[in-house]
Amino acid sequence: MIIGESYTAIQDQADESFSGAAEDLTTFGETLAAMADNHEKAEQSMVGGITAALNGG
Repeated sequence: MIIGESYTAIQDQADESFSGAAEDLTTFGETLAAMADNHEKAEQSMVGGITAALNGG
């Protein structure tokens, strides 16, 4: 009985820990995607400006 209760308590704690880690990783991934989008937009803007300057615009 004591072993079963201990196992359940440990399992519950592990579930909470894994759920928290999964949420943190999801947020981290979303932040990385937003950063990548910003970098891509900045790069496209720079390329557009350089191309225009080289073409006399």
